[in-house]
Amino acid sequence: MESLLPSLKAFKVPCEPHKSDALAQAFMPYIYSSVYRVLVSRRCGNIRHLAKAISLGIYTKLTMDDCKALNSFDGRKCSFETWLSLYAEKAALNHIRQSLYPTSQLSTIFAAMGVDVAGKEEAIDRQGDILEPTHKFVLRLLYDESLSFEEAANVLGVAPQVVRSLEGEAWGRIRMACRPAICELAQ
Repeated sequence: MESLLPSLKAFKVPCEPHKSDALAQAFMPYIYSSVYRVLVSRRCGNIRHLAKAISLGIYTKLTMDDCKALNSFDGRKCSFETWLSLYAEKAALNHIRQSLYPTSQLSTIFAAMGVDVAGKEEAIDRQGDILEPTHKFVLRLLYDESLSFEEAANVLGVAPQVVRSLEGEAWGRIRMACRPAICELAQ
């Protein structure tokens, strides 16, 4: 199969509307097959319908904002087809994981860890945007539901080391966000 790179180079940024159908025809088979493989491996519900919806979302994301995502491709690292497949797989996994994560307020997570948050819930929850849904969910699983790293990994469908990494990232973000307040208290 010939490379998609010549097809990509034929499009000027911003993507030309009259050429977007040809761009979709070139990219969608790679995107759809990558998404479909992820959905099959995760045993998701109506796979064909979901794969089509996620694939269209990925294509839209690739071509919006003057094709900003497409411009992040670096041909020195891998072929365009490989990059596109990996991009689609990552986006599909993120879609699945985000749809599974219940939302948790940061104050609820801290309360579950035994931190006294009485009267400070609103201020703490305003800081909640420092954590991504995955970080919040990992903290909730580990501290609110008292799961081990292995049990949390089974819930998420990842390796235990990924859960450890996500927990470490979450605490790092919390420390960075709290650093100004800690410095004020030290003075």
